[in-house]
Amino acid sequence: MKRFFFLVVIYYLAQIPLFAQYIGGNGSGTHTAKLENWTLSYTGLIYMGGTGGGDENSNAISNGHLGNFWLGRTNELSSANNWSAGRFPLNESAWIGNVATPPQIVSACTIDSQTILGVLPNASLQVSSTAAITVHGRIENMGTFTLKCDSLSCGAIANSSGVIAGKVWVERYIPGGRRAYRFLAHPFSEAISLSQLVDDIHVTGAGVGNTLGTLNSNGFDATVSNNPSAFYFDEALFQNTSSNPWVPFSSAMENNKQLLPGTAARVLIRGSKEQGVSLLQANPPTPQAITIDWQGAINQGAVNRTLLFTPANGSYSGWNFIGNPYASPIDVGLIPSERRNSIHNFSYWNPNMGVKGAYVSRSFGTTCVMPSGAVFIVKTGGNGTFTFQESDKVNSSALAVFKKENTSNLQLQVSSGKVVWDVWTFAINEQAQATFDERDGIKMVNPDVNFYSYLSDGTHLAIDQRKSSSYAEIPLAIDVGEETSFNIKVGEFNAQDYSFTLIDKFANKSIPLQAAVTYSFHTTNEETSKGAHRFVLQVSALVNGIEQFGLNQSLQVYPNPCSGILHLTSTGMPEGEYEVSIYNLMGDCLFKRQLFLGSNRNQSIEVENLPAACYVIAALNKENNQVFYSKFMKQ
Repeated sequence: MKRFFFLVVIYYLAQIPLFAQYIGGNGSGTHTAKLENWTLSYTGLIYMGGTGGGDENSNAISNGHLGNFWLGRTNELSSANNWSAGRFPLNESAWIGNVATPPQIVSACTIDSQTILGVLPNASLQVSSTAAITVHGRIENMGTFTLKCDSLSCGAIANSSGVIAGKVWVERYIPGGRRAYRFLAHPFSEAISLSQLVDDIHVTGAGVGNTLGTLNSNGFDATVSNNPSAFYFDEALFQNTSSNPWVPFSSAMENNKQLLPGTAARVLIRGSKEQGVSLLQANPPTPQAITIDWQGAINQGAVNRTLLFTPANGSYSGWNFIGNPYASPIDVGLIPSERRNSIHNFSYWNPNMGVKGAYVSRSFGTTCVMPSGAVFIVKTGGNGTFTFQESDKVNSSALAVFKKENTSNLQLQVSSGKVVWDVWTFAINEQAQATFDERDGIKMVNPDVNFYSYLSDGTHLAIDQRKSSSYAEIPLAIDVGEETSFNIKVGEFNAQDYSFTLIDKFANKSIPLQAAVTYSFHTTNEETSKGAHRFVLQVSALVNGIEQFGLNQSLQVYPNPCSGILHLTSTGMPEGEYEVSIYNLMGDCLFKRQLFLGSNRNQSIEVENLPAACYVIAALNKENNQVFYSKFMKQ
């Protein structure tokens, strides 16, 4: 006689999921989950015992397993060998119990629309950092459901039409090496507490008690000063340049859930809490990498975020910090205009730029991938709604805050060594206005170095869109607090039918800009070496032959390319004495001569001694300091 032994674990559940169907029973018809006062004995395979009402309202004695259940021979969820029915769940109810080998999703996985997957109490399900799960049916999580994350990628819930019931743990990896503020936003539909971060990182704030290694009365990590390290942005408080719209969180207590859905938190990341209280003291050690985790009921389906706008704040109104609402990367750049209140540009905080981090601005309209937990910033011109949809999710494992395709005509990056300080973007747009309009991106102020263009009314721009013209001069400014050596490097470059020349008025250099060109310069204590005094970007339509190849239709050179003699024509230029100079791509002056130009006067200069390359020729009018430019190729 064979004997069977079961290790029985007893759970008392207040409510049985309504989808559960039980085998057995004395009454006629199917006995469904209208069951009361059941005691569930769970062996890992079988639900047993209890009585309840069937559809004939007769007693039902149930003693059998519920559909397809997890065997756990290996940890691969999709392996048919791991399921009692010999197949991955398909159009059925399936259950994961607390067995020795819990399941993991290590590649793309789909729960079909007719499948209900239950994760029972004390059981677990993990989505590995390289995988994504698509849910068109239903997951009932009564155990632990976790999306893992590492230094390369994060597990995700992909574009889904089904339901995930119960809380989900979501991890986010934060690299070490830099003590800096970062923006965080959780992917949950419910408010959570800052205490969910306090177990991973030091979060400080006001409260009673300042003994290092303890929590103060408000649940923050205690310090001598209890100065806050976590803030949220209040749009209504941004009234002028001297106002402070950043409000510190007042509590990290579990019963005080201040991280509301959609709230973007600015948090100082000091490093892993495992490094101890030395992170809270003077001269802290280099931060180590940390993986934070938080849990809640995840956002599913369309998610709406209200865009705040306070008219009384004038030009300072309408700034909104918006978090990725999903436990998945999204392509924020391709969200259509009607779902973003017709906003044209957005910015994000890059903690790896400069010393303390810097804002970077981008335009909507092309691919920009944002991971779960990240935040972007928009400026709305009025009240409205920003709507996310499941279709915004993408199958990308990148942890970089944004990736972007070339869309602008020119992007200039200011750096020194390996440190990138700021980025400025220019685009030609025939719908743009000469004054500030919605297509331009306002410059957000960085803590270290700021590089931007500016309009006649003083508006600073990180994204500058202007109409095409035969001649355009765009003033650029660099704000820096001390003497420093910098590089201006061409990042994105899409010249099309235009040419770009950077004019350094302080160093008297003209630098034709092409892809990957880098120009080095140094700021000093002299006022004209920085601020709004130094740089100008000149833009011109690019045409061939003897017509203008440079920055205005007045100074023309031919033949182009040339080999020996370069002819200059000066139709439309004021007549007078000009200082004519030739510059290489590094801005070095290789030739200088006084010539009389204007009134259709033609002049010629010898260039046969110049190496084969591209050059800029500049003609400076001695009387009014007006400069005319052109470009030519030496064969």
